[in-house]
Amino acid sequence: MTTFKQMITLVFLSVIGSTALAQTATVVFFKGGMDSVLSEIGDELLQGARPFVPHLKGEVTNWSNYGSVCQRIAADPQRGQVILVGHSFGSHAAIATARCLQQNGNVSVHLLITIDTIPNAGIEGSSSVISNNVLRNFNFFQSRDVILNGIQDNVRANGTRTGIQSRRISFWSLSPHSAIDNRVSLLSQVVIQASLRQCGDSIVLPGDNHKPSDSPSISASDIQHRSHILQRYVRTGCLQN
Repeated sequence: MTTFKQMITLVFLSVIGSTALAQTATVVFFKGGMDSVLSEIGDELLQGARPFVPHLKGEVTNWSNYGSVCQRIAADPQRGQVILVGHSFGSHAAIATARCLQQNGNVSVHLLITIDTIPNAGIEGSSSVISNNVLRNFNFFQSRDVILNGIQDNVRANGTRTGIQSRRISFWSLSPHSAIDNRVSLLSQVVIQASLRQCGDSIVLPGDNHKPSDSPSISASDIQHRSHILQRYVRTGCLQN
């Protein structure tokens, strides 16, 4: 019989600890430079999260609103799990929001997903240094766009990559930077759902955490196929193999 680990070549999930649903969560998706960019995937991520948390505070917003988002989350005693997601300028905004939350009560960010981060001079602080209040960061990037290629390597302030997984996504597109969000949409949904199941610690992507720019690319088609498989296991409670 094929085991779960044998079936999952993209992502494997080995459960340690509780798999109870989070009761409350705050999920914010930061859009990139244009108002239309990523609004669809942001709504998809929120919709995918709703069945996994009784009380979801979800928001899709522009990157420029990161300061007010930080203040609102920091002031909310009922925020629950905090999950931040962004693409392009929105990823820089998500990183800055996490840093702001650390400075305002050391609020934990349970999950940070950054998609092809592009630095923005209008956002305070580094676009690649992940603050210590972030428990997990999944960083997806591509390097085939003629103009915009995302940051490849997120790190902690001390130079380590604890809790950070950066992976190159390989696919063909006339505009890879604009298209990468859709390529990792389903995987991002699964990662969020696993976090809300409180079993996100054990999601591991193939490749090298120490030299992400040198790691083999993960094809977008493989992500799509394998994410469907993993999603069934997360939805049944992160069952052990």
